[in-house]
Amino acid sequence: MSDRVTWDALFVLNQCSPKNLVREKVSQIRARRVLLVGSHHFFKSERQVWKRLLNCKEIEFVSFADHLSDEVMANIDSGTSNILRESRGAGDYIARYQREVLTLKNIAVAQSLSNSNIWIKAWSDFNLGLCPKAWATFNARPLQPWHSRWIRLKAEYLALTTPLRRAPRPKIVRLIAPPDSTEKYAFVCSTRRLAIAPEVKVNDVILRKALTAPGTVFLATTIHDHPRFVTRLGYPVRVFADGLLPSNYPRSYIDSYGDVTFIPIDPISERWFLTCGVTCARPPAFLTSQRFVFPISPASGRRVLILLNHTGDWCALVNRSDTDVLAEAFIELAAIHPDIDFRIRPHPSMDHPQHEGAGARKRIEAEVNRANLANLRCSQGKLEDDLRTSDLAISEYSATLVDAWQRGLPGLIVNLTNRRSFMQDYEELGYVAIHTRENLNQFFAHLDQSVCDLVKRQTCAVQCYNTMLANFIAS
Repeated sequence: MSDRVTWDALFVLNQCSPKNLVREKVSQIRARRVLLVGSHHFFKSERQVWKRLLNCKEIEFVSFADHLSDEVMANIDSGTSNILRESRGAGDYIARYQREVLTLKNIAVAQSLSNSNIWIKAWSDFNLGLCPKAWATFNARPLQPWHSRWIRLKAEYLALTTPLRRAPRPKIVRLIAPPDSTEKYAFVCSTRRLAIAPEVKVNDVILRKALTAPGTVFLATTIHDHPRFVTRLGYPVRVFADGLLPSNYPRSYIDSYGDVTFIPIDPISERWFLTCGVTCARPPAFLTSQRFVFPISPASGRRVLILLNHTGDWCALVNRSDTDVLAEAFIELAAIHPDIDFRIRPHPSMDHPQHEGAGARKRIEAEVNRANLANLRCSQGKLEDDLRTSDLAISEYSATLVDAWQRGLPGLIVNLTNRRSFMQDYEELGYVAIHTRENLNQFFAHLDQSVCDLVKRQTCAVQCYNTMLANFIAS
């Protein structure tokens, strides 16, 4: 093993860490060589700010993702899932999973860093992917005093729990009673993500009345909107797939639902449920199949929409830096190709305390504004308008990219994480995917030909998907 690099100070930070405290620590110990480690990715502009602020001889910037391979993250997820499997249920499973994963990921990063680095002093911030307790075993002190941490954590806890506390069990549910069937579905959540056939009648009724309706009554929810109280009512529960549910997604996400039956809505979600080994039932007749439209070659292909996904501690296989890396790549592309219009659409929930965190969207927008490019901007409009006015949609993984494909818009998968793609199911069907900066640059260097080739491949992929969908419906 080569000699390890020695640093005067190591700081473990997130995107909200107070820069003034870091500067104070650096000044106190007169550090000349500083290692900054972030749960996020340090944008170039942020690196410049840190260099001016600390005024050190040498500063190195590292992201958690640089030291977390797909294999390491998958082992953390599966190990945690196996330990918690016995406590399946919607109670505290999610909180316990996130705490364990957070600790193990921080330990893995610290261990990997310590293999090639030595730090004389170290400090760790908290929250947004950071676990000070894990770094304490590597001689890191808390960056912020306890009272500051307590005030911030309390504010975020209240922000997360107050809506739940104020939201009583709904008195009105959406009751769907399919014709020629004795089964009824009482949805205690929104059905906006489900494709309900237009001729199907949906009635808003009192929950008590819905549960006592003649026939078999199922309480119904969706994967992304599953109220915890449903497990306490004593009725069979059907959880419908909604959005993007890739088959190589970890099963840990599904273990929090308890004793329910899952309803796939397409062959991709069915593949995930079967891989996880959970109980499934066939989709009821009131759902419509979502066939994909064949793509049409755009007139110019010069209006590009980047659909950012979001990350957080709810899955061990994603990092908060993933979104940053993708956004930075397209900011750089916009500078190289002034004749191409780039529009970045941040995920609407990225500001959530459990995702990228408060101010995350403004941080992306600020980086875009700093570039000061006439052909680059962040979207401020509706998704429908963005899709309608674009020639090419791009995402690492997003249900909105699937929406684009469904309506015939050419779409490109771009995954620059060096880890698994959660769009692998679609890549196997033939949808075009790019996994390196070099290939991404080549794609845009010959954009017209690239889009033409993409449309041809997407046409074949749509045919494959629609065939697979037809078999799923007929099975």
